[in-house]
Amino acid sequence: MGMGKEPVQLLNPIWHPLHKYGLIHTPREEQCHLLCNASEVSVPETPYAGDFMRALHAVLLLDERTQLFRPSFRSGHTAGLDVLLIDTDLLIHERCLDFNQWHAKTPCRLSSQASTVNIDIDTFSCNHIVTDLHNMLLIELQNRPGSDCSQDSSLRLKVSQNLDEMPRKIEIAQGPEVGEVQVSWVDSASDAAFRLNGLDIKGRVTLYREGTCLHKREDLLSTQGAQCRFQYIILEELT
Repeated sequence: MGMGKEPVQLLNPIWHPLHKYGLIHTPREEQCHLLCNASEVSVPETPYAGDFMRALHAVLLLDERTQLFRPSFRSGHTAGLDVLLIDTDLLIHERCLDFNQWHAKTPCRLSSQASTVNIDIDTFSCNHIVTDLHNMLLIELQNRPGSDCSQDSSLRLKVSQNLDEMPRKIEIAQGPEVGEVQVSWVDSASDAAFRLNGLDIKGRVTLYREGTCLHKREDLLSTQGAQCRFQYIILEELT
């Protein structure tokens, strides 16, 4: 903490009684304590945070071990820890909900360029944030007795691929004809790579009437065979 002091390891006769009654912590225990006791924060009502939550929720659904986990975001300004798993409560540092907060600690090419030209990023496009959190979660699971981690490598690949296949900045507008709906989105980098190599990318938009599609909110990373790389569910009411 900048006190100009050198730390000294405590002798076991001093350490064990203090540690036994929770009067002193290891660095990891102190980080967990700080994040666990930090104030819970609400998810901001911003397009960026909304897209991040959809991506995170979808990743949790891909693994049977994490489908029932409940994300809880904590202020954690001094915790120094981004992810902590307590039973089915997934505690996450709030910085992942804001582009600038996350990249202040972990910059990437997009954040560096955005900072150079002084623009705000309002579309969630940094998949590495979710994959980083997912990797931290897998480490938490590995520390749980009896957890089967044999498929973690293939799961990491699946998460990365499916995040790449999620369309971004989806917009819906009235078409030129009566009863026609126009749906547009921004292709991901992976789609550009496919087109670069002469492959035709096909997507499918599924429309549902209000009241019939609530359970379809779970279909966030759906793939439908070789000719349909993604499916996006429109939840707005159709007239």
